[in-house]
Amino acid sequence: MAGVSPATFTPSRNIKRGQDWSFTATFRDSNNTVINLTGWTVESQIWNLERTVKIVDFTVTFPTGAATGVAKFALTKIQTPLLLNESYYDVALTDTTNIKEYYLEGIMPSEEGYTR
Repeated sequence: MAGVSPATFTPSRNIKRGQDWSFTATFRDSNNTVINLTGWTVESQIWNLERTVKIVDFTVTFPTGAATGVAKFALTKIQTPLLLNESYYDVALTDTTNIKEYYLEGIMPSEEGYTR
């Protein structure tokens, strides 16, 4: 999918540090057809704004199978305390011909959680 423009996703509520947190995304091509992610690599990292400090990698799974184009991006309660008030992420997909493109990006707003 040469020339993909990344979509933006920023959670509508702050992520509480110390909680497990995840979101799912369905990847589609320019014709709105689900992308079969079988054999693809899906990567996502969270960084500070200046991209000088990598904070954490998302764990990526396919809850309904890679062929459905649905990926789940998860952080554990051990990882979320590392988030800054505003951390930045993106999602890169590498297809079976080794072409890597960015499909999703955004801000991970977080705040202190008290119950641990």
